[in-house]
Amino acid sequence: TSGEKHASQLEKWINIYYQKSDILPKGILIVNSFKEKELAEREGETFPHQMLEFSKMRKHCLITSLQFLGLYFAALSESVKEELIESLFSSVGIYKGFEEFKDFIVE
Repeated sequence: TSGEKHASQLEKWINIYYQKSDILPKGILIVNSFKEKELAEREGETFPHQMLEFSKMRKHCLITSLQFLGLYFAALSESVKEELIESLFSSVGIYKGFEEFKDFIVE
């Protein structure tokens, strides 16, 4: 699972990039939670409650690696690519979508 230290590190990288480029990037935290478990056995919260407010105030997008994979597979279709990219960059807090891996991975 992720923690406050991960969100804080993301914020540091955002600030470093901003200082160097004068462009404020979107903070996206991709977490490979429960990687030691089989897909069907993965349960629990990836993003603990105590980090959510911090990330929301800074407009971070929090997404699991499985969700990101589902988004990638879906974005390969040109008809929804731009819409999905926009959904990622406009998301604040936990990304909504692609929570069910069986929708895009065949076991």
